[in-house]
Amino acid sequence: TELAGDYGMLFVFSKDAPHGFWMKDMLVPIAIFWLDAQGQVVSIAENVATSSYPNVFYPSVPARYVLETVAGFAGRHNIKIGTSLKLKNLPIVSE
Repeated sequence: TELAGDYGMLFVFSKDAPHGFWMKDMLVPIAIFWLDAQGQVVSIAENVATSSYPNVFYPSVPARYVLETVAGFAGRHNIKIGTSLKLKNLPIVSE
């Protein structure tokens, strides 16, 4: 029913693609960040409402990672397209 301001969920994919996300069964609004293989933000969906389901949100360009955080995270941390996020200790994913 709530998400702490410093928590998130990282999705790691083996290749760049326009990975789509939706809000099925979500209880709180979130921000969705799509990142390239170097950890640079390439697309953002801010303040995605739970009521937006069944809409699917896609990045403007293919991405390797997707980070979901609490809604408003981008504004509070001044994250924009082109911001590099430090992703530490990421697993190597292969098919």
